Amino acid sequence: MSITENYGLPTSSILDANVRRGIRQALVDFYQRVGLKYVEVKLDEALYNECCQEATNRGFPMDGSYSIRPYMAIGVATFCHCYAYLPDRATKMWICLYTALHIYIDDRVNRGKDTKHLYRFHKRFANCKPQGDPGLQALDSLLREVHLYYPALVSNLITTSSLDFVSALLIELDTTDMQISTKAPFYPEYSRLLSGIGSAFSLFIFPATIPYQEYIQCMPDLMYVVNGVNDILSFYKEEAAGENANYVSLVAATRGLTKLNALRGLVEKTAEAHHNILECLEPHPDAYDAYVTFFDGCVKLYAALRRYKLEEIMLEGSSSYNSRYPSVALASIRQELANFYQRVGLKYVEVKLDEALYTECCQEAINRGFPMDGNYSIRQCMATGVAMFCSSFAHLPDRTTRMWICLFTAVSVCVDDTLNRGQDTVDLYYFNERFVNRQPQGNPVLDALDALFREAPLHYSPLVANLIITSSLDFVSGILLEHDTKDMQISTKAPLYPEYTRLLSDLASAYALFIFPSTVPHRDFIQSMPDLIFIVCTVNDILSFYKEESAGDAANYVSLVAASGGLTKQNALHVVIEKTIQAHDNILECLKPHPDAYNAYVNFFDGYIKYHAALRRYKLEDIMLEGPTCPIS
Repeated sequence: MSITENYGLPTSSILDANVRRGIRQALVDFYQRVGLKYVEVKLDEALYNECCQEATNRGFPMDGSYSIRPYMAIGVATFCHCYAYLPDRATKMWICLYTALHIYIDDRVNRGKDTKHLYRFHKRFANCKPQGDPGLQALDSLLREVHLYYPALVSNLITTSSLDFVSALLIELDTTDMQISTKAPFYPEYSRLLSGIGSAFSLFIFPATIPYQEYIQCMPDLMYVVNGVNDILSFYKEEAAGENANYVSLVAATRGLTKLNALRGLVEKTAEAHHNILECLEPHPDAYDAYVTFFDGCVKLYAALRRYKLEEIMLEGSSSYNSRYPSVALASIRQELANFYQRVGLKYVEVKLDEALYTECCQEAINRGFPMDGNYSIRQCMATGVAMFCSSFAHLPDRTTRMWICLFTAVSVCVDDTLNRGQDTVDLYYFNERFVNRQPQGNPVLDALDALFREAPLHYSPLVANLIITSSLDFVSGILLEHDTKDMQISTKAPLYPEYTRLLSDLASAYALFIFPSTVPHRDFIQSMPDLIFIVCTVNDILSFYKEESAGDAANYVSLVAASGGLTKQNALHVVIEKTIQAHDNILECLKPHPDAYNAYVNFFDGYIKYHAALRRYKLEDIMLEGPTCPIS
């Protein structure tokens, strides 16, 4: 059987010679910076036939309008170049099929094929329902196998990476004619993080025998490299086809750069991330060797596939290539919080919870059969949910949605607190696997969380519900990650690790999406999502820092920023506040043309600040009601 690599994509347009030269020089610089050379690579035809036979044996569509056969070459190249060193052949075959299916789905969207089933993928996946499209059904079945090849936490992260990939395709489809705002500078990163399955392909690098604690701090840089190498080495192909939705083009548009300058900047950052990884993994020889072998093979992958057209450009011309805290520190924290309130134009006020609403929400939990007494009781966390209902999301018009957010919050906080109290966590490691296979979770709190996650489509549009579900599943992985790495030495060569853990563990994407009523189109706010996620995370980090420091919790975000950046904790807190103010201002500017979205955000932000004041959990009354310098209403 000959190797099929006909994707049915548009043919290249003729690029201006200067543009072509500029792209080529950027690629040459990239190869030089990472110590590699461009070489032409041929695929193994026998392996290709074997992989196609495996797909056929599994009943995957190999002919007709849903055929994945044209994409098997990409899967095979991934098998024999990127992951050839992995010891388990069955794992490599699974990665081959995983790759082919993801590229197939991506290309169907790009070719304008019917995508109605794609909007329902998450809902059907979570409920074990048929997908309505044989390609999507193949991906569904493949994702349910990930736990056979990777440990629980790693398989959780791989699953959510794939679910995010589907959401990203839909975002790209729905925003093709959207004007890119210069007040949304992190939108390209948000879009890229979702769409490139970077997390999954980064996790594939390391055999299951390597403890993830040896490489987890490198995950932000690993994802950047996986995505960055793809963006660099596929840019010529995309630019030649006249595509403007690629990462380099988005960076150029949001930052007022030429595409070539954006490409050069990406080369610099990718090379820096690559060297960060090498230094960070050096103490762990098995992880280091796996990464080096992967990286060399990953670069060869792009040369092996005609899809990327590198031979057209790289073979021209030259071939080169409480308190235990000291009073001084307390005063410093207090002053930083006072500054934060002033900078965002708000005042600290004590807030009392609505007792009647609290009783109503508790009754709703009882009516649903959620545990309200005994070892698994969520009652002690209901105040947190009620504060979300009446402070952060009081602006939402649908009371049923607010009640759902209340219960979602209470149960999530209960799960987090259970882990912090050192209670039995064995069932939590299998939450995602049981969720995707619709199996009982093993304890009543996790069953309640499972049930709430599945209700997201009742309250939000399909795409937004998809993103809420993956954020929720990542939350479970995030708190397990925090639990398993509490004694890990933080490396200064992993500067983005705090952001990675923070993004996973705090449901930030979900709470950012909750802000907007379902009547507000996601096009009106999607470019602000990176800043919205940052705000949801960092307002909590700022206003909970005193509580966590008083309790001696050294795993909080501000402490991680301090450790990874060589800062004092007070200086790290100041840095976080400055970045939060900038993100807040970006959001206001970006949402200004969309009054409904703008008003929803303003109402949320004011309420979110009050939410933290409403809960004794955060101890703000201990610190904000002292002295004359704090802005108190």
